[in-house]
Amino acid sequence: MPTNAKDVWEAATIGDITTLPRIVEEEGFDVRSHDDSKSGGTLLHYAAWNARFAIAEYLLRHVAGRYGRQGLLEFINCKDTAVLRCTA
Repeated sequence: MPTNAKDVWEAATIGDITTLPRIVEEEGFDVRSHDDSKSGGTLLHYAAWNARFAIAEYLLRHVAGRYGRQGLLEFINCKDTAVLRCTA
């Protein structure tokens, strides 16, 4: 499994399950954020686009634990979050 991603976006893309949680938990990165420098997607988009199931599972568990059931539903059920930007 790849490690030492340069940033949280790369970690989600390559499936770096060591670096991504460290950045989220130690540096307080908001996983609902959008990548304004590229696609406008969230970390969950990057994980899904690249079939990084462990990253997707981590993100869903993190959001549920931090924002509760309603926050999780908002995170995953908004249509086209990359365009509508409804997660953050």
